[in-house]
Amino acid sequence: YDVIEAGNALEAVAILGQRRIDAVVTDVDMPGGPSGLDLARMISSIHGNVPVIITSGGHRLRAEDLPGDAVFVPKPYRMDAIAAMVGEMTDRSNLRMAG
Repeated sequence: YDVIEAGNALEAVAILGQRRIDAVVTDVDMPGGPSGLDLARMISSIHGNVPVIITSGGHRLRAEDLPGDAVFVPKPYRMDAIAAMVGEMTDRSNLRMAG
């Protein structure tokens, strides 16, 4: 995967407006304002077809806490597991867009 890093949630939203992004991985705790959960809500409302994985070592989120089809993965996690999740989520997203 090509990875694009955003310094905060607002920068991530700006990037989503400029480029095609296949998936977003975010931590709940983000610097400088909106949280990763806020970012997931923004993505869900503006770019509903972009899959979101939310992570945290200090927070535990339940499915009902998450917007749209976002998923929560507690830390620590394995990078290969996250990569596999991104692959599965983008495959499902691409199928929805094609159908």
